[in-house]
Amino acid sequence: MPRRPGTAPNLQNLPSYARVLTPLPRQRAQDPPDDVLRLAGVRVDGGHVRRYAALVGEPQSAQLPLLYPGLLSFGLQLRLLSDRRFPVPALGLLHLSNQVRATRPIRRDAVLDVQVRATALRPHHRGRTVDLLTEVTQDGEPVWTQTSTYLHREPVSPQTSPGQTPLDRLQDGDVDGELAPSACWHLPGDLGRRYAALSGDVNPIHLYPLSARALGLRRQIVHGMWTAAAVAGALVNRMPAAVLFTVEFRRPIALPSTVWLDTAVSGDVARARVRRGDEVALTALSRPAPPA
Repeated sequence: MPRRPGTAPNLQNLPSYARVLTPLPRQRAQDPPDDVLRLAGVRVDGGHVRRYAALVGEPQSAQLPLLYPGLLSFGLQLRLLSDRRFPVPALGLLHLSNQVRATRPIRRDAVLDVQVRATALRPHHRGRTVDLLTEVTQDGEPVWTQTSTYLHREPVSPQTSPGQTPLDRLQDGDVDGELAPSACWHLPGDLGRRYAALSGDVNPIHLYPLSARALGLRRQIVHGMWTAAAVAGALVNRMPAAVLFTVEFRRPIALPSTVWLDTAVSGDVARARVRRGDEVALTALSRPAPPA
């Protein structure tokens, strides 16, 4: 039976969140388990997609918003991260970057297969990083992939190299001109709760001031993937059919807030950033996907 995301995935994620918030002792392992978690025959719910598109500001169409397939994999990612064989705890991981490669637009009525796996841990100048790799296929053909990079902060040698970021590894292309303001977004205090209800990501840091303070933050913060999706929605008419979309998360955005979107576009290559005053929260690059 094809599976439809909606309100049910939030309930399905509760056992994983329980393990995240009350972690068991971890088995001694240097790297994540090599498990590949899968969902087969996923058919999305049209109403759910419409609500998601409205929340992130993407125009309604017959196609899935660019970052929507990531919602299909979120429960699998959480299962991996909360597994006691995973070498670092999920609580406190920082989402550093996200890169999506779409070979073509995906129609809303498509039936999709989703799989998620983790890569080996890598040294970082602030600790260690791990990638969660998502692949979405339709009729056996890969149509959408995502690399989500997370940081586990821990003491490291001062000589540890910071390494290249995804945007460092990409060429910006010929994007003429400086970034210029293109939109001002007023983010309400309940935005985290509204996105959590759609995405299933009910991390307490996004919900209420009290729940955020319990985990060391002064106020709740917006989901980074909401911000990334809002940028993708603003650039959607500038993106090629086969696109590589990369974002780096620089600073959290407390709620409520007012932020600015700055963009520079040349042809089918675009750069963007989201800032709160002079503080940059996110940078992004959209460009044609290179041949596989």
